[in-house]
Amino acid sequence: MEKAGSRNPGSYRYHKGGMAVIFVTVLAILAAMWFQSRKLHSLISVYRAREASFNDQIREEENRRDQIEQLREYMQTEEYMEQAARERLGMVKENEIVFEESR
Repeated sequence: MEKAGSRNPGSYRYHKGGMAVIFVTVLAILAAMWFQSRKLHSLISVYRAREASFNDQIREEENRRDQIEQLREYMQTEEYMEQAARERLGMVKENEIVFEESR
């Protein structure tokens, strides 16, 4: 004769094996999710560092752009044109006295 409740579909013993399988499955899913979250946190750290590096590069390029713009504006002034004519073409103003070194 069978023990009372061992084969009864409503008894705890009857569902014990199925509950163990469900428990192990849920545990495996939670472990996988935890490992994936650690991996994602690591990737987020890497991407934040890259973002900071890119932001630094952007600032450097913006500064460079500003310097070039200032140089462009300076190169359009009379002062620059006079300086370039003196240095590159050897030109002098009308009332200037030129001293040359003897060789």
